[in-house]
Amino acid sequence: MMELCKEVELSFSLENDSPVPARFAASVEQFPEKWQTFEPVTEKMRVAELYHELHLPPKFRPLKISMSKTSGSVRHKERVVITLRVVGSMWGKFHDHLCLKFDHGQDYRIPLSFHIMSSPIRFLHNVAGSKEPPLLRFKAHTVGSPPEYRQLTVQNIVPYDLEVDWITAMRSEEKDDRFGVEIDIQKLPYLVNTEMLSAGIPSLGGVPCDKEFSVYPRRLVVPASSTAVVTVKFFPPAEASELTEFDGFLIGQARVKNRVAKGVGEPWLNGSYAPVVKMALRAELISFRLTVSSSPEPSLTLAAPEVLFRCDNDPPFWLSPLSLVNRSSALMQFGLSVPYPFAMQSVVCKEASGATAMETDAKDGTYSLSPQNVAEIGLTFDMPTSQFATVLRKHVEKNRYQNLEIRSDLGIWNSSLEEPQFVALRATIVLPFVKLSRTEIDFTVSRVQQPYERVFYLSNGTKSACPWKLHFDGGPSMFGLSETEGVLPASEDMKDVTRAITVTYIPVLLGDHEAVVVCSGLLGAEMARIRLRGSAVLDFGKSHVPLL
Repeated sequence: MMELCKEVELSFSLENDSPVPARFAASVEQFPEKWQTFEPVTEKMRVAELYHELHLPPKFRPLKISMSKTSGSVRHKERVVITLRVVGSMWGKFHDHLCLKFDHGQDYRIPLSFHIMSSPIRFLHNVAGSKEPPLLRFKAHTVGSPPEYRQLTVQNIVPYDLEVDWITAMRSEEKDDRFGVEIDIQKLPYLVNTEMLSAGIPSLGGVPCDKEFSVYPRRLVVPASSTAVVTVKFFPPAEASELTEFDGFLIGQARVKNRVAKGVGEPWLNGSYAPVVKMALRAELISFRLTVSSSPEPSLTLAAPEVLFRCDNDPPFWLSPLSLVNRSSALMQFGLSVPYPFAMQSVVCKEASGATAMETDAKDGTYSLSPQNVAEIGLTFDMPTSQFATVLRKHVEKNRYQNLEIRSDLGIWNSSLEEPQFVALRATIVLPFVKLSRTEIDFTVSRVQQPYERVFYLSNGTKSACPWKLHFDGGPSMFGLSETEGVLPASEDMKDVTRAITVTYIPVLLGDHEAVVVCSGLLGAEMARIRLRGSAVLDFGKSHVPLL
C-alpha cells in the first residue's frame, strides 16, 4: 500500500554465476521516468500556450518509476543491486513489468503491482507525527454562547484540479444508508494494466449531521498542486442537555475536475472519485461552573506542638492557596461556604490590570467574577488550643502515633447548580515520637553493693521537638536513671537527634532483679519500653571484671 506523492523504494539484485561477464539492460514498460506523450505537441501549440490562447493539458503520469541502473555489466560472482524509486500521482492499482535483457542469456519480465490508496487532499492543520485522523478541537463553550468558526487550509497534492464535497457527521453507533458505503474497486478500460479506484465514504461509525458541526462551502474546487480554505462551525445548543462533549467528523470526497482523455491510452479522469479525507472534530459544553486550578488540594502540614503550645491570640495557620477560574464566556456569580475549623480570610480577583479585593453582593452574599479571571481564596486553619488538645488526645489513644488528618469540604454554590461544587481541604498534624536504641539491658552477674552503669539513647527523627518522660512500671527498683524527662529538639536535616540516658544498677539484695522502663511522649502516650535485668552475688572471684 502506497501513499500519493510519497516515494517508495523497491530493490532487485542480479548475481552472475557464470565465469563470463554478462551485460544487461533494465527498463519498465508502462511508467518509465521519461514519459513519452501520446499526442505530439507542435511549436505552434507551445507559442499559443505562452500567450494564454491555449491551455495544454498536463501529461497524465499516474506513476513514475526511476531506476538506479538501466544498464551495466555483472562480473563472475558479483552482485548488482537495481533500486526502483516509485512515486504515484493518482490513486488506484497499477501494474507494470520490469524487463531485464542479458547478452547471450535468458531475458526476464518481472511483474510489478502498486496499490495507491490515499486521498489527494491534505489538511495543513495536521502536524508531522500526529495520529490519524487529525483532530480539530474547539474551545469550551457554555449553553447559548455564540458559534465558533475555524478555518482550515487544504492542499491538493496531485497535478489535477479537484472538486471536493464536504460533509459533517456526528460519531454514533448507528448506521445510515447514505453514509458508510464502500464502493468496490472498479476497473476502467481506458488505461492498460491499471485499475482505477472509485471509492465512496467508508464506514465511520456515525451519521451525517449539520446541527452542531457544519461546513461551508459544501463544494470546494482546489486547483492542481494548490491550496484552498474551508470553514467549519460549531454551534453550541441553546438549552442545557446531558450531552457535554461533541465528537464528529469533517469528511471530504474529492473527484477529478475537467480532466479528459487527450491521447491514446489515457483514461477519462473527469469525475473519478478519490479516497475520502477526514478530520475528527471535538467540542466541549460546560455549565456555569468555576474551575479549581489549585493542584494539589488546599492543605497544610503542622507539627502537633505548634498547635498545642500556641497562644489564643497568635495568628492562624494558612493553607496553600485556592484558585478559582471562570472559563465561561459570561459573568459568574458564586458563593462560598467554609466549615469549621477552616475559615476564609480573603478573596482576591486577579486579572490583567492587577489584583483587587472582591466584595460580596449585599443581597445574597455572592461574589462576581468576570470571564477568564481568577479568584484566589485565602483559607486558614484555626482551632483553640484546649479543643485541639482534646481532639489530639482521643486520636493518640485510639491510633497511637499515626498522623492526625482533619478534612472538610469547601462548598462553591451558584444558582445554576443543582448542588454545590466541593473542594477538599486538609490539615495534617504530624505527631513527633521518640525511639529507643535498645529494648533490653542485661547487667549479668554483679556484686552486692557495687554500682554498675549502662547507656541507651533516645532519638528524634521528626521535624518537631518531642517531649519525653521515663518512669518505672511498678514500684521502686534497684535501677536508677540519669534523667527522667526532657525535650528532644527537632531534626533539621532528617538525621536523628539523640540523647544519652545512663542506667545505674546497685543491688542491695542477693538474687535476680528485673524492672521495666516506660518511655512516654506527647500527651503522656506510651511510645516504647526497655527491660532491665541483673543478678546479685556476694563474691564472684578476683578474675572477674564487670562489663561497663
